[in-house]
Amino acid sequence: MEKKDAISYDVMMTGYLHNNYASEAVDTFVEMVGEGTKPNLGSLLSVLSATSELKDIRKGKCIHGHALRHGFDLNTEVTNQIIYTNAKCGCLGHARQIFNMVRYRDLVSWTSVMMGYVTYVYRGHADETITLFRSMPMELAQHDSVTLVTLLQAICQLGSLSFAKVNNDTSLTNSLVTTYSRCGKLNMAASLFEHAVERCLTSWNTMILHMVCTANPLTFSVIIVN
Repeated sequence: MEKKDAISYDVMMTGYLHNNYASEAVDTFVEMVGEGTKPNLGSLLSVLSATSELKDIRKGKCIHGHALRHGFDLNTEVTNQIIYTNAKCGCLGHARQIFNMVRYRDLVSWTSVMMGYVTYVYRGHADETITLFRSMPMELAQHDSVTLVTLLQAICQLGSLSFAKVNNDTSLTNSLVTTYSRCGKLNMAASLFEHAVERCLTSWNTMILHMVCTANPLTFSVIIVN
């Protein structure tokens, strides 16, 4: 091609990423900037994904600097990807610093940091995941499967002592009931529900919903009777 625009470069970077050629995706971004073509949102998201795959924090910080200079740091998707890249590269302190500075956080923002504490090099700091979960605002109450599985990993890493704390935390109990139910572990969900110290309306609704969805009338009737 005699002339390449941002879309041309984006297509190449996406193709490299989909075929596990992360290094080539980064090289394409470098070529793009070197040729004077202005990266767009898709360009930044692709190159950040590539640096996270490579676990190349040096390049990740360079891309972060580029995003800051061109005003992309105000975009939630870019900020989330920067947080994720830092967490995956083991720079969770930096990831947490960026997270704390973000004015508008969505579910991905919270989950990216939580995953860093339980998935990558920060094993042993799973208690931070639970602390973050408790701090999540009410508007993010509809946690996705990634958030719930991350929470479950944190509790497993903390060991049996954590269950005493969980048992006294209604929101955590509700989330774990949902996690077990979605994974098909209905008996474990029912056991956790039955042994909960406190049950709120959400606790009952969560359990009843999953009983109905799994067409388990026997257990459903037991809950109603109890």
